[in-house]
Amino acid sequence: MRVVVVGATGNVGLAVVRALSGHDGVSEVVGVARRRPSEQVPHAWWVNADIVDDELEPILDGADAVIDLAWAIQPARDLDRMRAVNIDGRARLLHAVGSSGTSVLAYASSVGAYSPRHNDDPVDESWPTHGVATSSYGRQKAYVERMLDDFEARHPAVRVVRLRPGLIFQAEAAASQRRNFAGPLLPRALLRPTVDGREALREVLRGIATGASSPTPPLAGQSATEVVRTAVRTWMGRRMSDDPRAQEPARGETHPR
Repeated sequence: MRVVVVGATGNVGLAVVRALSGHDGVSEVVGVARRRPSEQVPHAWWVNADIVDDELEPILDGADAVIDLAWAIQPARDLDRMRAVNIDGRARLLHAVGSSGTSVLAYASSVGAYSPRHNDDPVDESWPTHGVATSSYGRQKAYVERMLDDFEARHPAVRVVRLRPGLIFQAEAAASQRRNFAGPLLPRALLRPTVDGREALREVLRGIATGASSPTPPLAGQSATEVVRTAVRTWMGRRMSDDPRAQEPARGETHPR
């Protein structure tokens, strides 16, 4: 199996490339990233490409599976740049996936794609994914969910898997993740891995997983109070706002039809 990992040098991407290189069913791993890493991974090779403006079709041609981990979270103040990567770049990537002949597309979405809930009852993956109106991150994650709806309708032969985890990070990325989300006051000792996203992606390649999945066991079935306590203990991030505007697209953004 030839697997192409897009966004292969990020916090999750490099760990996925390492894991796939030792996977029995994977003969070749292609890591796609804007910057080539110095690390050499067995059975893997690297392609320097940007989903915003580089030609993607030749890279994906012949891929049996594509794992889409590309996402820009910084600079958060530059919404045009964020949209260029996360929305416009992803539209180019989906077009390339559709013409590549691949049979599996796994996309790293987020719990941030879910709409707010106004009580503490747990929900499953059928809960609406319209994001949180006050969060540009949530709005863009929700927008991509609509893009994937459209992709699935156009390409019914492609098995699309949407992973919606909480924060995933590896130990060597703890410092940068703390800077991005928590600031300097959070003790580094509190940072712990919460989800093995690599195992979820292995299930995708084994043909087990399909549809949407929210692999966040530490938060399963917890009340809002317990979630906050868990957030302090394991650095799972901030609680989503209960903003009724989250049911609507962000101003200036319309969902694709």
